[in-house]
Amino acid sequence: SGNGLRLSTNRKLQTVKCNMKNPNRKTVSKFEELPNIGKAISPYFKLLGMVSPRELIGKDPFDLYNQLCLKTGKRQDPCVIDVFMSVIDFMEGGKPLPWWSFTDTRKVVKGVKSTLDPFRLIS
Repeated sequence: SGNGLRLSTNRKLQTVKCNMKNPNRKTVSKFEELPNIGKAISPYFKLLGMVSPRELIGKDPFDLYNQLCLKTGKRQDPCVIDVFMSVIDFMEGGKPLPWWSFTDTRKVVKGVKSTLDPFRLIS
């Protein structure tokens, strides 16, 4: 189909074609230039006190998510964690992947963290 998605008869996602942004990690200066980051998400980084995408290197996406929830005063969609995971991974040298590629990892890590963290995750 024209939207880049092909579904099998059992409705499982078979292939996804995405035109992912792939900027130079060393010179990228705007969050919106990163894969999976658009106008809706980019202001979150400023709210979190970041001015450069390079500041994402070494960050914990769960910590960023919890900080964001505290700063906005509301629980954000957990998929925001996936987006944070994707851009941190990209900035640390990973391939530009769609944010939903990180959903399963987030769910596994969240389960482990929530059993270890006495404060529990907001998400």
